[in-house]
Amino acid sequence: MEFSFTKTDILNSVEVLWRKAQIKTLFFLWLIVSTISIIIPIIVIINNLNYWQLALVVWLVMVAIYAIPFMGLIMYSFYKIRYFVKNYSKFDMYEVFLTNFSTSYNSIYYNVKLNYDNQIISTNTNPYFSDSIFARFYPKDYNRQLVVGLYDKYLNKFYIIRKLN
Repeated sequence: MEFSFTKTDILNSVEVLWRKAQIKTLFFLWLIVSTISIIIPIIVIINNLNYWQLALVVWLVMVAIYAIPFMGLIMYSFYKIRYFVKNYSKFDMYEVFLTNFSTSYNSIYYNVKLNYDNQIISTNTNPYFSDSIFARFYPKDYNRQLVVGLYDKYLNKFYIIRKLN
């Protein structure tokens, strides 16, 4: 079966939706850490109102320091989305069954075999799947299912677009 993907298909792909979920989760975690870290300045202000400005500055510095790793990871996910959307037309399309999975921390990725230039190559998907409450995609919905995806020969990565019924 031959597919022609539109930009809308790509923006609704498993790859992009997973990256967007990562961005939301990271931003939410940064907000939680920032909110919890205001407790110490509030305690200082309650005990001595004279130091409210210093406590506020210390909290803002802490929030900025926490922002560095979180925003770095968020920017990386934005970069990966941009790379995928910009280059998807250069990738080769394949239909594969997701049967051979591996785990990475609490995430699951699949190893797929593709016939690329008359050679069987082995490559991985990103770890899209998890049984976590934060997961966007669950392995029970994709295991042993036929999916359509794109193979990036430069990064040796298989990006899942969608499940085929």
